[in-house]
Amino acid sequence: MKNIKMRILNFILNFKLLKYLLKRPSWSSNVRIVEWYKIFIASIWVLYLALEIEQFKRFTLPIYKFVSNSNCLKDIISILYVNRVIILLALTVPAILFWFLDIIFKKLSYKKLDPELFPEYDLDDYPFQTHLVEFLNSSDSIHNVFWLDGSWGSGKTFFIKTFFENQIYKKKEIYYISCFGIKTREQAEKILINEIEKQSILGNLDFIPLVGGVFKWFFKTVGTDLMKRDSIIIFDDFERVSYAAKSDNPSDYNDLLGYIDYLSENKRFKIIVILNSEEIKSTKKNLIDNKFKLNHNRMVSTEEVIDNILKKSNLRDDDLGKILSLIYKIYYVDIDERLVQDKNKRKKVEKLSLRSFQKSLEEISMITEDDKMIIYILDCINGWGITENILESLLKSFALEPKDYYLYFEIILKLPKYLPKYYDNFDTKMEKDSIEQNIEQNMKKNEHISFQKKAQYFLELLQYLWRVGKTNKKFRNLGVLENSDQRIYSFYTPNELEKVLIEIYYDILNNNTKNNYQIDEIDTLKSNEEYQYFIKNRLVPKLKTEITINDIPLEHFAKYDNLFRNLYV
Repeated sequence: MKNIKMRILNFILNFKLLKYLLKRPSWSSNVRIVEWYKIFIASIWVLYLALEIEQFKRFTLPIYKFVSNSNCLKDIISILYVNRVIILLALTVPAILFWFLDIIFKKLSYKKLDPELFPEYDLDDYPFQTHLVEFLNSSDSIHNVFWLDGSWGSGKTFFIKTFFENQIYKKKEIYYISCFGIKTREQAEKILINEIEKQSILGNLDFIPLVGGVFKWFFKTVGTDLMKRDSIIIFDDFERVSYAAKSDNPSDYNDLLGYIDYLSENKRFKIIVILNSEEIKSTKKNLIDNKFKLNHNRMVSTEEVIDNILKKSNLRDDDLGKILSLIYKIYYVDIDERLVQDKNKRKKVEKLSLRSFQKSLEEISMITEDDKMIIYILDCINGWGITENILESLLKSFALEPKDYYLYFEIILKLPKYLPKYYDNFDTKMEKDSIEQNIEQNMKKNEHISFQKKAQYFLELLQYLWRVGKTNKKFRNLGVLENSDQRIYSFYTPNELEKVLIEIYYDILNNNTKNNYQIDEIDTLKSNEEYQYFIKNRLVPKLKTEITINDIPLEHFAKYDNLFRNLYV
């Protein structure tokens, strides 16, 4: 009987319309049906009271005369008007019920996120989530400010939004303020009042003629006095109060900190401040630490979590462990943005758990056969058939025409050009300007920082794959086929010339160079501009000793100064 009831319930909940109505439109709101009903009831009450005002009646009289041309509409309006009190009371009963349920549900405590779904936040060594739950559930009004500290890209904002989005019930009003460019109390207060108006039922009634303007004036006049006790205010990007790229002047933060103190101490609101203290060390030491001594919590990046998992595994000193950790790091660099995009597109969101990383480390440590090993690693790189593969995730950030290519040569040829740390390899300011322009053009849809991280991780991944390929040659024959959606294969047959150039590249990096390398197609090497570019910009800058190819010094093949300056723009 119980199973039948569950099946019926699941069947009902699977209706798209019902799912839509029971879903929160945003992380800080209630479910749609509740929000809409509140607005509807409020609109009905405002309309009822307005109809008792003679001036409003005169305003609506032309509208009534217009619709009276239809006998049907006229009759409906007449019935509604005559029975307006009864209808209003009947519609208000569910609102009263919601109010009672609201009182009951608000006794629920905040809960930690499901560790099965969000293992990256369930960390014994970094209990920031545990402390957040304790802070929100505490009735202690002495320490009402919670500081969530972490580096840029660690996912602080995404964690906070995900945390509130996944609570069973919205217990309290939540207001979000981005501190980017805000330096004064007045600026912060204006944003907060706009948030209050946006979330208020009355604020959603500005479409009603005449009274809409009154409501707007009302919010500006009353301001934060409308906020409920124990409301939650989130100040994000605290370290960016100045429009300057970087500011660590305590005076820039003094006014805003004073406002935070006022809201927490005088108004008794709970405040969550999200910041990167590494960018404002002086301000934190001389101002924040002196005034706000408690509830400082450090949030680590996913990359740090991955490193810690690897350190505790049997593969901590193994290249295979490093390979797996880099695959997961590339995957997680912009996972928050991709999940949001998928949700906005109403796509089914597939998210790898960091527990799967732990499992992968255990599984690969048990594999002894080389063929099974490369299949396993390539499956990881290619997204296990359920997620976007890491190469595709990387390459969509810049233009790359679909074609068959040798992975190592293609990536090492092109990718360093997009990374600032490789600028020293270029001779002219014109070349560097061209690179910067290229980056700007190709990063319109992607965060530049995220792309750089992915690119650097991928270059590092290739280095470890090449090293493992010393015993398993298939790791050195990695390629991409034109019709493969950027999937990587181990059965690719690379151009021998390209393979030798890559061999030289890694021999230089590993300080393991030969005196002389042999190439059959030496004339092609001399005439091909792409190969000359590779030698000039990828090999020569790293040379510490003389290397020859077919007894010819390597530098002699890089005879063109500015060839391929605008390569792949």
